[in-house]
Amino acid sequence: MQRRKFLATVGSLAAGSAAAIGTGAFESASATRNVTVEVEEDASAWIALNPLSDYASYNEDGLLELNFGEYPGNVWAAESQGMNGEATFEFADVFEVWADLGSSAGQYYFWIEPKDFDVDVELTAGGGQSGHAVPPEGIDLTQPFQFPGQPGSVFVDMTITTAEPIENAGGTLIIHASKTNPQNNA
Repeated sequence: MQRRKFLATVGSLAAGSAAAIGTGAFESASATRNVTVEVEEDASAWIALNPLSDYASYNEDGLLELNFGEYPGNVWAAESQGMNGEATFEFADVFEVWADLGSSAGQYYFWIEPKDFDVDVELTAGGGQSGHAVPPEGIDLTQPFQFPGQPGSVFVDMTITTAEPIENAGGTLIIHASKTNPQNNA
């Protein structure tokens, strides 16, 4: 009988040790799956960027570009090739941000970030497509906003303020879309 008590005790200790150490489940795994991503030109992407003025156009890759280097339709093109220094220029309806992300799209926050500009750039809402959800005119598009429904459309007005004359004064506009308001993360 002593032998049975000893075996029962050893068996209980072994089971208890296994439970304390783990159940034998794996610690890591990996699985390979195919992923398909379609990258579209700006005109047909989920968040479309559409030129509305002579200053906006698509490049050879189908991406929106803005060029304020020449005045559109200027017969004196060789003479005037840029903005005045120490001046403010206002441009209405330069390009459009359009989004139709389905029923959840109203939950997205959008904003446009001017980056690395050599001039001051202001971006405001100037209206939108008729029949689409449009944010209030005049709002600052560098701050997060939501379209009040879908599809959403906003025409971007730009105000550019220059300092002293310089040959090239460009930068980058980054169009953001996020399910969370970045101002809540600050």
